[in-house]
Amino acid sequence: MAARNTARKRAFQILFEGDQRGVGVQTVLADWIRLSRDDTRQPPVSEYTMELVEGYAQHARRIDELIAQYSVGWTLDRMPVVDRNILRLGAYELIWADETRTPSSSTRWCSWRRSSRPTSRPRSSTVCWAVSRT
Repeated sequence: MAARNTARKRAFQILFEGDQRGVGVQTVLADWIRLSRDDTRQPPVSEYTMELVEGYAQHARRIDELIAQYSVGWTLDRMPVVDRNILRLGAYELIWADETRTPSSSTRWCSWRRSSRPTSRPRSSTVCWAVSRT
């Protein structure tokens, strides 16, 4: 499980970087893969990290629609970048990744969101739980 948690954190970092740079997550993923091949100090990008990032990219429009649907009075562009990208990855993994559709999956993402942003508004927890029930 430690490898999956590391993969999730790296996928989150890729989505976060794409958000900050204003480029697609697949561009950032390609940069990370190239960098890991060119620089031995960089760890390789795991298969599961690639699956999460590519899966999110494939379903990005629907994922953002779901998050917007359950975050009443709180638009996607106003969400903190950390919350927005944790919700995006969590939604992908919970809805589309076959081997992770379990109650513990929703708990994992919602807990990670709380631990990474302990001072964030409770709204993102509500969205997290609502999307996980979709």
